[in-house]
Amino acid sequence: MLDKLQTPRPSVALVFRPVDIPAQARHRNLERRGQEDGRRNVPGPSAAMPSAVEQEIASDMSSERDRSASELASDLRARRDALSRLQTGMNVASIRQAADDARVKIRELQAKLTSDLKEAQAQALQAEQELQQFKTENRIARTPRLPKNRKMAVALLLVFILSESICSAFFFAPGSDYGLLGGVGLALGLSATNVAIGFASGALILRQMNSRSILRKAFGALGAIVVICAIIFLNGFVAHFRELYQQTGDATSIHAVLNNLIQHTFELSSIYSWLLFIAGVSFSLISLYKGYGWDDPIPGYGYLERRRLDTRRAYLDERQEFIEDAAHERDDFSKNAKAHIEKMRADSGQREQIIAARARQLAEFQSIETDLANAGRTLMQMYREANLSHRTVPPPRHFEQRFSFPDRVLERPEIKALLIDQGLEHDAESLIVELDGLRRDVFGSFDQLIAQAPAEL
Repeated sequence: MLDKLQTPRPSVALVFRPVDIPAQARHRNLERRGQEDGRRNVPGPSAAMPSAVEQEIASDMSSERDRSASELASDLRARRDALSRLQTGMNVASIRQAADDARVKIRELQAKLTSDLKEAQAQALQAEQELQQFKTENRIARTPRLPKNRKMAVALLLVFILSESICSAFFFAPGSDYGLLGGVGLALGLSATNVAIGFASGALILRQMNSRSILRKAFGALGAIVVICAIIFLNGFVAHFRELYQQTGDATSIHAVLNNLIQHTFELSSIYSWLLFIAGVSFSLISLYKGYGWDDPIPGYGYLERRRLDTRRAYLDERQEFIEDAAHERDDFSKNAKAHIEKMRADSGQREQIIAARARQLAEFQSIETDLANAGRTLMQMYREANLSHRTVPPPRHFEQRFSFPDRVLERPEIKALLIDQGLEHDAESLIVELDGLRRDVFGSFDQLIAQAPAEL
C-alpha cells in the first residue's frame, strides 16, 4: 500500500522510501474515520486492543520496515559474499604465456605481411606513377571525371532501344506478312543497331578530340563528321526502307532501298517515315552523348584512375586483413590482461569501499527506521485527534502511548551475523606493474606491424 503513496529517496544500494504522510492520511481517510469512530466511542475506554485504523497504520509501518529490513539483509549478505571473494586467485604464469603467444603470432603476421603485401603495394605504386605520368604528359591539372552510375546509363540505353523499337514496330507492321509481330522483330534489330552505333561512336571516337595528340584530335574531329553523316544515312536508310516495305513487304531488298535513298533522298511520302527518321536520329544522338560521357573526356584518363583505385583498394584490403588478424591477437591479450589488472585493482580497494558502503547503508537504514516510527506516530496522532474531537466518553489508555517498534532491526541476531568481517587483503601493485609491461610489449609489436604497412602510398 505504501508503494503507491511514497516518493523515491536516494540510497547507496537499496531503495528506502519515506512515507508521504499527507497522501497516506488521505488514502486512509484518517480524519473521517477518526471522527466516525469518535462518535461511536470506538475504541471504548476499557479497550485493550487498538482500533482497526490504528492496527492498519501499525501494520503498514511494520510491513515497510520488514520490507526494508529484508532488502538490507540481502544487501548485507551480498556484501559479505563479495568480501569473502576478495583474493588474488589468478594464474600469473598463464598471463605471461599468453603475452608470449600474442607477440609470436603478431611477428609471424608481420613476416608474412612483408612478403605478401609487397607485390600489392608495388602494383598500387606503379598505377599511381602511371597516372601521374599521364597527367604530366597531357598537362592535366584536374581530377578524373568518372561516371557516377554506369548501370543507370546502360538501363537508359535499353530504354532507348525499347522505346524506338515500339515506335518503329507500328511503322513497319503494315507491310509485314506477320503483322505487328514481324514489325517488332525488325524494329528491334534496327533500334539496337542505331543506339549501339551512337553509343560506341561517342565512347570511342568523339572523345579522341580531347586528346593532346594532334593526330588523335584530327581522327576524332573527322570521326565526328563521319559519325553524324553515318547516323543521318542509317536513319535515312531506315526511313526509305519503311517506304518500300509498305509496298513490297518482306520481299524488300537492300539494293532497292539504297537506290531509292540516292535517287529520292528527301521524297518520303508518309509522315510516319519522317517521324521514324526524326526519332531514330534523336535516339542515336542521345546515345552518342551518353557514350561520350561513359568515361572521362580525355581518353585513357578514366581507365588509369580506375586502375589506381582498384590496385590501391586491393592493397588496402589485404593490409586491413593482416591488421585485423594482428589486432585480434592484440585485443584478445589486452582484454585478458586488462580484466586481470582491473580485478586486482578493484580487489585491492574494494574491501574498504564495501565496508564504507555498508556503514552508510546501516546509517541509512537507521534513519529510515526512525522515519517510519515518526510517520507512524504522526498518522496515529492524526487519527486520535479526530477521534477525541467527537468522543463523548474518555478514550482508552493506549491513546496516551506513542507508536514505536517492538525491537531494532540492527540488533536482530540474523543481521549481526551478516556484519562479521570477511575477506583477504593483498598487495597487487607489483603484479599490476608486470601486467602493464606485458601489455605494452604486445602493443609495441602491433605498432611495428602497422609501421611496415602504411595506409598512404
